[in-house]
Amino acid sequence: MRKRNQPLSIGFTGLGRIGLEMVSRLLAAGHTVRVLGHRRRAPVEAALALGATEAASLASLGQECSIVFLSLPGSDEVESVVAGSGGLAQCGRAGLIVVDTSTSLPASTRSINRLLMGSGMAFVDAPIVRTPAGDDETGFISLVGATEDTFEVVAPYLATWSDRLIHLGPSGAGHTARLINSIVTCGQAALLTEALGAAAKNRVDLASMIEILRNGYGHSGTLERLVPAVLEQRADAHPSPIGSARKDVRYFRAMADMVGLTTPVSDAVHQVYGQAAHPDADEPLLSALLGFQCRVSGVSFTRASAAERKAS
Repeated sequence: MRKRNQPLSIGFTGLGRIGLEMVSRLLAAGHTVRVLGHRRRAPVEAALALGATEAASLASLGQECSIVFLSLPGSDEVESVVAGSGGLAQCGRAGLIVVDTSTSLPASTRSINRLLMGSGMAFVDAPIVRTPAGDDETGFISLVGATEDTFEVVAPYLATWSDRLIHLGPSGAGHTARLINSIVTCGQAALLTEALGAAAKNRVDLASMIEILRNGYGHSGTLERLVPAVLEQRADAHPSPIGSARKDVRYFRAMADMVGLTTPVSDAVHQVYGQAAHPDADEPLLSALLGFQCRVSGVSFTRASAAERKAS
């Protein structure tokens, strides 16, 4: 196993908004990065402008890189890239480390890990959660599932975009923790939106209600994200899309079903996110939830004036 202080050749596939941020951090730290292009050329061209080079194929990444990072929509895409026909399991060289920074199903992660181990490769799950940094969208915590030796190798690279690394255990542990974190934050967002809908429906000043929540046990990072969405009418207050949140909730329930866990609360959260479905899966999470409450309850998330409250 290579030592931590030896620079490795880095490959990357999945240049979405987060993937491009990860590549930019690797390049800024002085690493050489090869990216796999796709039909959406804008993020690829942005990565190339920052100093990345473009790989000819997935096979070239698997043969010429020591670590390949994935930042993909979910387990289906990860399985295709790693275990599918022509995937990294087939074209990767012995010793390759594949790091999945996506939010994926732990059962799928463990299955891929076993597949790669059989070919002398390693698989790491390292999804991210955001730090509670207000408007700063660059703070990440990486939740890592890997053997101790493999964690030692990949940690310096994960650290380029992570304020903190938490090594949780073997393969699948990082994705398990990510889904547990997701159901809590998605549940908070749904409950807080519903609670503020009740305030709006009853003509309780929303700023005052938020201040009450901030000073009691209702305070949370999710509440702070909700504040500008409500009081400033900012659709971008929580940039994560509703489509990704629905996927995370669905993955949590699938994970819970596999271990026989009863989940009445997350079942209700799943129902809310299904009802809040929007044709544009990229619509910001809080914007979609607030819009859903407006539609089903006939509420308007605007501050009631003192005169209106007195008249009511």
